Amino acid sequence: MLVLSAVVFASTGTLNRDSAPSAPASPAASAVTTSVFLPVETPSGTKLIEQKLRVPGNVEPRMATLNYLLAHSKILPKSTRVLGLFLDKDHVLTIEFSPELKKFASGSTQEALTLAALSATIARFDGVKSFRLTVLNRPVTNLGGHVDLSEPYPAEKALPEEFR
Repeated sequence: MLVLSAVVFASTGTLNRDSAPSAPASPAASAVTTSVFLPVETPSGTKLIEQKLRVPGNVEPRMATLNYLLAHSKILPKSTRVLGLFLDKDHVLTIEFSPELKKFASGSTQEALTLAALSATIARFDGVKSFRLTVLNRPVTNLGGHVDLSEPYPAEKALPEEFR
């Protein structure tokens, strides 16, 4: 595993549906290390490789991790960003994406790779069992036309065989 220190993107904090945004941790807070699964081309096809990301203590780690995934992989349309995160009482993480997500126009393999990278990365977040995608506060029920996302998608630590 590779440990990465990175410039991390600004975050809006994490929101619970019934609360105000949480403030980012104070600058004096210690850094945390998270896992992110990035696609890597290998002779046997695209694989998802776990990399460790060190997130400064003054940045919300889940936002930083997901935005790092988007910025350092080509799994979603260019300039797609995570704008907010909402964790409900059922442990479903809602990820609010920028409108660029709607430009996703890839095949079934790319869609499966995208969902596997998100799922494996999100599965490492404490208290998250599944996730849903939204744009402009509206559910994304179909990313690329091959997987029904009308129900929360499971956060799975195990990678699908084709991406190991």
